[in-house]
Amino acid sequence: MEGCIQAPGDFDAGKFEEEHVHGVYDAIARHFSHTRYKPWPRVASFLMSLDDGAVVADVGCGNGKYLQVGQPACGEGRSLSGCWQVNPKVLMMGSDRSRGLVECCKGMGQDVCLADNLQLPYRSDSFDAAISIAVIHHLSTEDRRAAAVKEILRILRPGGRALIYNWAMEQQGVGAGAGEGG
Repeated sequence: MEGCIQAPGDFDAGKFEEEHVHGVYDAIARHFSHTRYKPWPRVASFLMSLDDGAVVADVGCGNGKYLQVGQPACGEGRSLSGCWQVNPKVLMMGSDRSRGLVECCKGMGQDVCLADNLQLPYRSDSFDAAISIAVIHHLSTEDRRAAAVKEILRILRPGGRALIYNWAMEQQGVGAGAGEGG
């Protein structure tokens, strides 16, 4: 691929991601959490399209902005703790690899787990739907990205649906996620 640098043969993707992804998110978790409170329209539409009672995995849930329930509607300048869950008629289960973001979620009363999206702690065929928003591009190789998608597909029931959203260098528009907001 044009513009890419070939990794050395002894490249350790897990170690690279630990330093340049997990370590960074752990360090910035509290600030990051305060900047991520507004559901993206396409994600909200997907979640609203699900049947009542659907069980949904949020793989790489970050600060849990799609997991919130029972609070007033979220608006500009509001903290995440003031947001409704996008669809309160579905059961959302969150997991994230960042210990700092999992702690943010737990601090807001969310029941989430620390998990690597390459080895999700869920049984196969156990979810009606899954979302993974702005996560998979953090994996450093194509093989690891493909494995993450396969892992999401593994936990879906037959006929289950997934929404996977990622940034790409080739993306058109003003910047990554143009038009989606915080």
